[in-house]
Amino acid sequence: MNNHPPKPDQNICRVTLDLPWEIAEALADHGPQLIAVIQEAVGLRAKETKRRSEVKEQVVESTNANKAEWSALADTCLREIVRRANGPGQRDSELKSLASELGHDFQFLKSICRIYAPRIKRNLKAERDAKIVDYYFDRLTNIQIAEKLGIAPGSVSRILSEHKKNIAAIRAQKPILDRSGPLNGGGS
Repeated sequence: MNNHPPKPDQNICRVTLDLPWEIAEALADHGPQLIAVIQEAVGLRAKETKRRSEVKEQVVESTNANKAEWSALADTCLREIVRRANGPGQRDSELKSLASELGHDFQFLKSICRIYAPRIKRNLKAERDAKIVDYYFDRLTNIQIAEKLGIAPGSVSRILSEHKKNIAAIRAQKPILDRSGPLNGGGS
């Protein structure tokens, strides 16, 4: 066989096979039928690959379209559950009640809440921390802040400590602020 590359104007495919004699004889005897079966299999595989690609695109489009809706729904559910539930043991029962109120399947809501919970919890924590700092600048004591937010005074103290740098930066921007607030000896 000639192993030179084909000329650009030739439309050929040159294949060299090293096969056992039994397979070579089978190809010689049944070559056209085998080639037809191989062509059919390749065609079916190409169709299946195309179909899977189309399905994947549809799923991605559908998911992208629903992400914002699901995120908002999860945010609503988790905020409502946090508001309603007195403890972790009540969260599932509150979610079931909420699913019924909203007309959604409980397992669906549970799944999207599980997916979006970490981001939403970070947002809720950031909102809570911002309220604590705001209350601090409104000159509330740690105990007063804790009572307003329904958390322990020790948690308020810990959160204010975590945000010392932010508080210092805010103080630096507001020099007219009276410095006799709770963090400066005016409260607990």
